[in-house]
Amino acid sequence: MRSIVPRLHTLVLKIGGGPLVDSERVLNQRRIDNIVELTDGLRPFVDHLLVVVGGAGAHFYIELARSYGAREPECDEIGVMATDLVCRVLHVALSRRTHDLYPRIAMSLTEVEEAMSSYGVIVVGPLQHGATSSDSVAAITAEQLCAEALVIIKAWRLDDRVPAEGSVGNLRQVRLEDVIDVVAAKIERAGRRPILDMACLRVLQRARFRTFVVAFDDAKALLRLPDPSAFDGIEIVSNAQREYEGMARRLAETVPTLLERARASLGGLRDVVHDIGHVRRCVSNAMELCTEYPYSRRAAVELAAWWHDVGRLDGSAGHEARGAQILATELRQRGVGEDMVSDLIDAIAFHKWSMLPATLEGKIIRDADKLDAVCLERWIVWDKAVCDGANVAESELEAVCRVAQDLDRIIALKALLPVLRERRAELSDGVRLLRSSVVSKYARLAGLR
Repeated sequence: MRSIVPRLHTLVLKIGGGPLVDSERVLNQRRIDNIVELTDGLRPFVDHLLVVVGGAGAHFYIELARSYGAREPECDEIGVMATDLVCRVLHVALSRRTHDLYPRIAMSLTEVEEAMSSYGVIVVGPLQHGATSSDSVAAITAEQLCAEALVIIKAWRLDDRVPAEGSVGNLRQVRLEDVIDVVAAKIERAGRRPILDMACLRVLQRARFRTFVVAFDDAKALLRLPDPSAFDGIEIVSNAQREYEGMARRLAETVPTLLERARASLGGLRDVVHDIGHVRRCVSNAMELCTEYPYSRRAAVELAAWWHDVGRLDGSAGHEARGAQILATELRQRGVGEDMVSDLIDAIAFHKWSMLPATLEGKIIRDADKLDAVCLERWIVWDKAVCDGANVAESELEAVCRVAQDLDRIIALKALLPVLRERRAELSDGVRLLRSSVVSKYARLAGLR
């Protein structure tokens, strides 16, 4: 039995400038080293770690410029320059310890997305033509990447400034609306932004990723973050997130009925290459990935996994979008909220190997589906069908083989890479069980490591 270790796919880590300076307002090497050690500790449990830092000591230069009459846009520019310097120092420090660090500081969201295709750790600098504060850079980055979580490290504890509303397990929760009230009552200026800046808070009002605020002295608690049930911290929760949780509860109520509808429909599949056995294995793969990525929504993943090939009942071409729309109609008829419907459309409509869904749930469906290309059981089914006289087009086998050979690049979730190696080894060893020369040829190629 393979050991399952909880992990995150995408985490945005924002380190405020305050925790990085000493009492003399100077960037402190020991504190930079602490951040490097923290990223080292998180790396085994995070596929993609995006690091955003504040302008340590920027407020000193900003206040000095302001004393000479600098206007707010000029003060903001000084803050951006200070942030850029800290980014460069941290990047050099990380480069000594991090083998998959993006070699430059990413300066746009487009660059960040391109870098994620090859690198695990990315330092995000002040975004060009984007937000001026590092808090808002972090929030915008988390939203654009559909990150599971945004963690903001400050020099202080959030519940010392905003009272906690309650707790869920070890987590203490603060209402976003209470944070906004506190910030709105103060004057927001460059170098003097209370708690979080308003631009960041506006992103959090609409975002669905989870936001945690951690004091620098408590930063080691972040090593428990991949398992949300074990993490001890403070979470900011918005009305939008509460509404989405309501949609999730409504979805969970509809899942049993919709699963039965999917199973009944899939009984009509006459595609040997994509039969109900393939769907069942996809469901099994997907649910195991849900355990490995606990920030995913199990009900949504299970539903999407069972429905991902329903569109094939009317043919292979365009089945992804067709199946997504069929399920969307079913969900709307049952009163599931539109945001949840949109996420399920994303998960099903973009599960083709050449596409990449935006959400974690969508990536789970796509990767679980593609992993079946190296499943020995699937090739045995095809072998039996061919030997029994079924018409299995060689082009279909060739297409699956091409996907199998390219899985190292196609798979988005790094937790699957050791599973991929195991499945390829099983397939290579099992080729001797196949009787059809055509099926054996493509199975052997699919299992090459």
